[in-house]
Amino acid sequence: MNIKLMALSCMMASCFCAIGDYYVDSVNGDDNLDGRSPATPWRTIGKVNQTTFQPGDRVLFKRGGLWRETLYLRSGSEEKPLIYSHYGDGPLPLIQPSVSASDPADWKEASPGIWTLDDKIAERTTVDVGNIVFDHGAATCGWKRWKAEDLKKDGEYVYLKAPHNILLKYPENPAKRHKSVELVLRRFGAIHDNAHDVIVDGLAIRYAGCHGFGGSNAKRYTIRNCEISYVGGAHQFTTQDGRNVRFGNGIEFWNSASDCIVENNRIWEIYDAALTNQGRAPNQNSPSVERNITYRNNTVWNAEYSFEYWNNPDYSITENILVENNTFVDAGYGWAHAQRPDPNGAHIMTYNNIAQTKNFVFRNNIFYNSTEVCLRVFTEWKPDRPVFENNLWENGDKTFIRSEIQSKKGLLNKAAFNVFLKQWNPNCNEITGVPRFVDASRRDYRLTLDSVGYGKNIGANSVVAP
Repeated sequence: MNIKLMALSCMMASCFCAIGDYYVDSVNGDDNLDGRSPATPWRTIGKVNQTTFQPGDRVLFKRGGLWRETLYLRSGSEEKPLIYSHYGDGPLPLIQPSVSASDPADWKEASPGIWTLDDKIAERTTVDVGNIVFDHGAATCGWKRWKAEDLKKDGEYVYLKAPHNILLKYPENPAKRHKSVELVLRRFGAIHDNAHDVIVDGLAIRYAGCHGFGGSNAKRYTIRNCEISYVGGAHQFTTQDGRNVRFGNGIEFWNSASDCIVENNRIWEIYDAALTNQGRAPNQNSPSVERNITYRNNTVWNAEYSFEYWNNPDYSITENILVENNTFVDAGYGWAHAQRPDPNGAHIMTYNNIAQTKNFVFRNNIFYNSTEVCLRVFTEWKPDRPVFENNLWENGDKTFIRSEIQSKKGLLNKAAFNVFLKQWNPNCNEITGVPRFVDASRRDYRLTLDSVGYGKNIGANSVVAP
């Protein structure tokens, strides 16, 4: 090699990592190692975030590991996507950007029955605490209040901006009563802003006060085989009229997104929507374009909305959105429902969609049980209404559809369900009835052989085990 080529080679090596696999181990890793084998893994997501990868590289997190950081997704190429996945045995690698307050020494009693954080923990709550999860949800969750004088019941808490801390009403030191106490901060699990040609396969995200996966302008992006839970609820902003806004979605595509696939994920306990693409374009030069997005074979329960969609203003574009073979159960039954200012659980929530919308299809899904409605429609879609094909719906004696459209405004029960959809779309062919699941108590939502809808290719796991 001549001197010029050698110099070029050295320069390129200093800017880019070589093509291959990179390993991350939260227990035995070391960011000073090369990360190129399970024997020399990195330790932190921070190291991953600051590294420039080549198209085709794989970033592999060790199963059973835990990272209290946010993952910033990078990009590959159309021919060679960048892959984030796992290696080893055990539970899926867990991205959990919360703060643990599980040691009794983490708490001190500020006044009788009111507990606050020790200084060494409080200094880590530099952003809003949107939820407190006790015993990983097996016990209960905190109830967020806005003023100290509103702390009336055990489990209610207030986040203090200055100094950073919380006030929690509790009968004793919470870390003595519970083995685990997690403070869910206003953070993302993973951010896909401007990411393209990337695959996330088999990661778990929980206790993120913003979104599990979120960001704008993602392209050729796949999220599969992931688990997302206890997401959302942090204070995002306060409106001019003094209203405090909280939100948080499991997987969100904000503003423009294209050629994205979300498949085979399990999502539960979400403040807002488990799955959503939504947008609000800033101006005509930057319309929100949501195109070619597929959600399939996902299982969702205990989210306020199983699926949410809206896009505006009218120069924005939505086209080729497919929602198929998903199982959506118990909308509105999550941890946040009762404390929301607007409890309105729905499997499909469509707000004021005025974007130019074409080829939006829901087919072969199960929509079972909701606190309020199965489907909520706010506005007439133009030029095309969404298409419903071979979905199974059931909500007992409760409302099936709430329509805000002026010509059909009202709450529609099961008897009026098919009439409405036939008027909405004459070619729809829907199913109603109570599905029988293999073992709902264990979240096994495959249909049994004697269930309504069995054999009609519906739901995330439509084939029952032999």
